[in-house]
Parts: sequence; structure tokens; C-alpha cells
Amino acid sequence: MGSFRVQNQSWLLVDQVPTQLLDGSCSGSMGLAFNNIGWTGATPFWQTLVESGQLTTPEMSFWFTRLIDDQNAQEEEFGGIFTLGGRNQTLYAGDVEFLPLVTNAGRRTYWLLDLSGVYLLASPPALPHARTSITDITVNKKDITLLPGNVAAIVTGTTLIGGPRATISAIYAQIPNSQPLSGEFAGYYGFRMFVFLA
Repeated sequence: MGSFRVQNQSWLLVDQVPTQLLDGSCSGSMGLAFNNIGWTGATPFWQTLVESGQLTTPEMSFWFTRLIDDQNAQEEEFGGIFTLGGRNQTLYAGDVEFLPLVTNAGRRTYWLLDLSGVYLLASPPALPHARTSITDITVNKKDITLLPGNVAAIVTGTTLIGGPRATISAIYAQIPNSQPLSGEFAGYYGFRMFVFLA
């Protein structure tokens, strides 16, 4: 991939992708979790690069395109930049905070972090963000108490909210028109979204 080379790398060929997984065109998919959760147990490409010392720094970073309220946005747009072996300092401001990963029984699985705080985006922009305690969160102006020992997963490929059943139920209880789904979607919630145009 690019200028990187590894020997004896395991790959899986995917020739069909479920429509629920990806919309639009897809030229490939590369897992970025650790080998402990891989179906084959093989060491992922990125992890091989880190362990063999091929990266300038043992980092990866993402920059995502935002097309909020862009009436001219197409169904498929340029999605951002993935940097393997560092970070593009022209795409962010401020310092980077490095945090230790949480392991599962001593094994690295997903990119898990102890959750000690949450940044809430506020509107109007007079207060761009505020740090709050993670003992509770607010959804639609209703406080929801969280269990201690929260862990967050850094995942670039999902918009899902995961957590203890009681906490997730309490969150969705505050979202109008939301309801638990059944069948193949059991364990998920859905809600209707109404958009009114003037």
C-alpha cells in the first residue's frame, strides 16, 4: 500500500458487501483494530508496519470532510484523509493528547479508552465546547445517569451508540419517535426524523 511493504501478509477477498454495511461505491475495506478480534487472527497490515518499525511514528490519524447544510453536496463526496505513520499538522490546531488504551483481559482488541469526560457541542457558538462530568449525560434536556467505569471505543466506521442496555434505553427514551427494533435488528434502536423546509 503506497510505499509500504510487508511480507506474508494475510488478506481476505470480499467480493460482495451487504447493502446495510456500505452505500455507494467501495474500492476496499481495511480493518484497523487489533489482531485479537480478527476472524483469521492474522496481524493487520497497519500493526505489522508498526511492529516492524516502518512508520516514522507509530500513529494514524483521520480528517473527515464535513458537508453540513451544503445544498450542492452530491451523494458521494471526497471523504477525508487517512494518514498512516503520523498526522497532517495543517489539518488541525492545538495539542494532541495521548491516552493509554484499555485492554480486554490483557489483550488489545478495539481502540478502547477510559471515558473520563465528554465534549458537548453547544449552540450558539458563543461557547464552542464545554467539558462535563461523565457521571451523566443530557439528551433533550433530560439527565441520564451513567454507570461507573465507562469505556469508549474509537471507531471510524460506525455511527452507533453502544453501552449497557439500561443506559442506551434511557438515552433513546428521550429521543422522540424512537423505538427498539426487532428481528435481525434486535438490540438496535430506530427513530423517525421529520424535516420541515420553509
